[in-house]
Amino acid sequence: MKKFLGRQALLTLAATFIIGIVGTAEAARIDWFLRPVWDRVSRFSEGLAAVCSGGRWGFIDPAGRWVVEPGYSDAQPFREGAAAVAVQGLWGFVDRRGQPLIPPRFAAAGPFSGGLAAVKYEGKWGYVDKKGSLAIPASFDLAGDFYQGRAVVALEGRHFFIDRTGKDIYGVSFEQAWPFVDGRAAVVLDGRMGFIDGNGRVVVSPRFQPAPGGKVFSQGLAGVTPRGLWGFIDLEGNWAVEPFYEAVRDFSDGLGAVRRGGAWGFISLSGEPVIPCVFQDVMPFSEGVASAASNGRWGYIDKQGAWMSEPVFLEAWPFSEGLAPVRNAGDGRWGYVGRNISPLFGGRTFDRANPFSDGLALVEQGGRIYYIDGLGRDVFHNSSNADFEAARSFFSGLAAVRIEGKWGYIDEQGRISISPRFEEAGPFHEGAAAVRQGGRWGYVGPEGQWLVKNTYDMAWPFSDGLAAVQKGRRVGYIDRNGRTAVPFRYDAPQKGAGAGPFSEGLAAVLSGGRTVFIDKKGGVAIKGNLRPWKDEAPRFRWGIACVENMDGKRQYIDRSGRSVAAPAHGPGGADRAEPDLHDAYPFQDASGLWGYRRGDGTILIPAFLDRAGAFHEGKAAVSLSERWWYIAFPE
Repeated sequence: MKKFLGRQALLTLAATFIIGIVGTAEAARIDWFLRPVWDRVSRFSEGLAAVCSGGRWGFIDPAGRWVVEPGYSDAQPFREGAAAVAVQGLWGFVDRRGQPLIPPRFAAAGPFSGGLAAVKYEGKWGYVDKKGSLAIPASFDLAGDFYQGRAVVALEGRHFFIDRTGKDIYGVSFEQAWPFVDGRAAVVLDGRMGFIDGNGRVVVSPRFQPAPGGKVFSQGLAGVTPRGLWGFIDLEGNWAVEPFYEAVRDFSDGLGAVRRGGAWGFISLSGEPVIPCVFQDVMPFSEGVASAASNGRWGYIDKQGAWMSEPVFLEAWPFSEGLAPVRNAGDGRWGYVGRNISPLFGGRTFDRANPFSDGLALVEQGGRIYYIDGLGRDVFHNSSNADFEAARSFFSGLAAVRIEGKWGYIDEQGRISISPRFEEAGPFHEGAAAVRQGGRWGYVGPEGQWLVKNTYDMAWPFSDGLAAVQKGRRVGYIDRNGRTAVPFRYDAPQKGAGAGPFSEGLAAVLSGGRTVFIDKKGGVAIKGNLRPWKDEAPRFRWGIACVENMDGKRQYIDRSGRSVAAPAHGPGGADRAEPDLHDAYPFQDASGLWGYRRGDGTILIPAFLDRAGAFHEGKAAVSLSERWWYIAFPE
């Protein structure tokens, strides 16, 4: 059930991205990302969003392309790889490709949580697993999602908690109850609300008015009211913010919404005012942004209360995975807004674009290879060497270029620094560049002098003081003096692939048809059932390396070789001692499209690009519909 837009539609999307955003770059930091064309929409979850078109629901990706065709009477967001969908009034579940997981046979259904989903069957609620079996029989009047291993259910007007087997955990029921969050659950006893801990003990005495719609802890605080005014208590029930407000909402991103004098603003976790109470209404912060209303229209504000998007929408909902659903005031249609991604250099595009390095970037357009500066201007245009047969990016102030069939190096003014005399030339790293002359590889210094004579069949850049070199079909490592540091006993990488550079003291090498990691003495530090790489060798960054097992599945390992969770910033990014939580890193979603997210996992640019390069010097090269351009670091 997968259907994608045609080439023309993708070109239209690219044009909207380039032209539409540029036109409003100064006006707003949040603007239309997917134009309002749908009857109804939901938030993005797990890379897809349920949207309604012509009365039928389907699922789109962040590029606005149908991934699951619209064929359902209703649909809910994905969770744990499954989404509830309705057909002729009955609910079932589908996977990300639209293939049925559980046929429609339930009167109602909720999302999967902990491998179980609440469903209504024959007038009662129970829980179904992903095989479609009722893991907990349908015997309840109400059933909530599982949180922290527990779910709230109701029977004959009483609420209680069950585990994943359906067993009553505490043997006690309540007038009302809400899910566990931060190890606490709100319950109502004798008409007053308090909180219990994971053992079922009352840890905050029931002395508050029950909150409409329920109450949970958020970031260690819960908004409550003894009578009249609202404040926040901590996990022990002590006042963290004394009752002072007419209404409050849960904390999110370190800020809590409060109402005073009929208007809404935000306070910090310590209770200090951060954003004045001047808004008609607000929603919680999400991904650093909050929707706020003024004069009957909604927009978005930042954590200082400044408008990131003027209040012009009929509705504006919280951000999720870099996009937020909004309703257009003009025609009532729904679309999505995102952070303003301003293309640089007036939206100038290229056939190919490389990362900025040393203030310059190598680009190609119409068969011409040249360099541009940080303002997008062509450089070296007054030089006879302005155009090259081939070229590489600048490193350490020098760039390899090919002139009349030979490779040499130019400096940042476009002047020849090392005369073209090599058959092949690589970038400078750690003061040396691998070059080939007379069919053999060696290393030269910045003045063109030989540092290591050309005696090798292949050579790769220096990293951590060592460089991989090849003799015959074997690879070893040498130091800057040409002395062998790791003997030639490892297999050469396949054609077109690079040898493993040392990073954080380890390098990937090939041995017996497997990838292993060695230390600088050549000792095997990590071995396992790891597939040989196809292009760039895996390397450690921030203590984690991305590898493939023999089944072709990507996995992440630490320096001891143990599997670990995927880092939020992904396997790429700048080489620094540790990830910057506020930096932006490219990531690839399940559909193969690319976007950017912060080191803490917050998506800044949704995955809709064909390619996305790492940010260097505040700029990144991105590609869509076979065109490349540069974007600035997202706000």
